Order: sequence, then C-alpha cells, then structure tokens
Amino acid sequence: MKLELDLLREILLYVEEHGTRPYNDLENIRIDGWSDDEITYHVVIADEDGLLKATVEGLPDDEDPSILHLVYSVHRLTSRGHELIGTIREPKTWNVVKTGLGKVGSVTVNAVFGVAEAYLKQKIVEYSGMDLS
Repeated sequence: MKLELDLLREILLYVEEHGTRPYNDLENIRIDGWSDDEITYHVVIADEDGLLKATVEGLPDDEDPSILHLVYSVHRLTSRGHELIGTIREPKTWNVVKTGLGKVGSVTVNAVFGVAEAYLKQKIVEYSGMDLS
C-alpha cells in the first residue's frame, strides 16, 4: 500500500482533535475519501514512526486463518507527532511542503519534517529579519 501523506496528516489532526484525555481509545477512525484499510495502514505507520501511540492487533479471519485483520486503538499523539502537526497544520504550509516534496520526488515522514522545518525557518527569517543560520 502506498504511503499517503495527506491521510497521515489527517489522522494526526483527527487524533489531536478527538483525543480529549491523556490516554484515549480512538477506534474506527473515519476520514472522508479514505477506506478503513487505508486508515488502518496509516495508523500502523504512524505508530511505527513514533508519531502516535496505538495498540495494534492482528485477528485471524474466521474463514481463512492465514488472513489477518488489523484492529487498532489510538491512545495519543507523541511529542514527535505534535511537532510534525505543528509544522504542517496550516493548509498553505502543507501545500508548500507537498509541492517541495513532489519536486524532490520524496515521500517519507523524515522528508516532510525536513521540508516543513526549512520552510518555517525561511518564513521566520522573512517576517522577523532574524538570522537563524
């Protein structure tokens, strides 16, 4: 399955908005335009990459035990997840970051961090006149 950065961003925004306690049990996340399998896959990726904390379990199919169905419960964003969503929350910034990633041809979470941080650093210099080099 392909890593969809738009979906990853939407999941982080969803968890930030719906995670109302220090430890949550967010299950069956629904995001318009994305299938349950795509959302589950990206929850697993976000958990593996340290963007959020989740419990993920594989349950065997009743008819074909060789097929595993993944179920998840998202508990919270991590500090890394908060950092990422803090840099790409604004749609304008997100579009600039995606355009930059498209030109480079990179679709990784680390690339998103790098491009977003570089863009924000540039904006801070432009708006404040500070030299951050």
